[in-house]
Amino acid sequence: MSESESAGAATVEVDLDPAAPDLEAALREHVSRARKRGLLPFLYVHWDGCPPCRRIAQHAEVPLMRDAFGGVYLIRAEHEAWEARLVQTPFAYDNLPVYFRLDEKARHAGMLDGTAWDRDVPEEMAPPLKAFFRGKTPGRGPLDEGERARVLQRTLRDTGGPAPTGKNPLLPSDLNTTRPGMRAVPKPASSKRGCLGFLFFWV
Repeated sequence: MSESESAGAATVEVDLDPAAPDLEAALREHVSRARKRGLLPFLYVHWDGCPPCRRIAQHAEVPLMRDAFGGVYLIRAEHEAWEARLVQTPFAYDNLPVYFRLDEKARHAGMLDGTAWDRDVPEEMAPPLKAFFRGKTPGRGPLDEGERARVLQRTLRDTGGPAPTGKNPLLPSDLNTTRPGMRAVPKPASSKRGCLGFLFFWV
């Protein structure tokens, strides 16, 4: 566990143990700890291969970012360790980084991901993060059925599992993270950015 002071309000970061047998129980325990300290609980999924995730860590001590994260209890889940489990829950996601607001029962209460800002600089990252953490913006609801089907297929393919069949095949252009065996092609300027702002294709 690590803690830092952020504009007069504590910021607590804890790592979600990949060996935890019960995700819901682990999240409920962290929510309870957060509320006892008067902090707001959020689940944060990150990945070392994601540049915005690295920029968030790099700029953590910048006053704008310290202020944005003030009063937040951040439960960190590493993408590669948790993706296969989270995709089976309401915490499925299609972009990184991603933050999930947790209610008093540790349920999904809105999410915000890296598409909420353009450049990975404090001046552009901090305002949407702060608004989301403070409840001024609701964030996005859980992925719909089609989105979850695409994420599930991506996850199964990445982990070497069988490719699911159905009406929602995952297209290479749906991928938002760099994977082995893929090359990046820049998106058109008008497109929303994912983790890297690229479309990815198998090579």
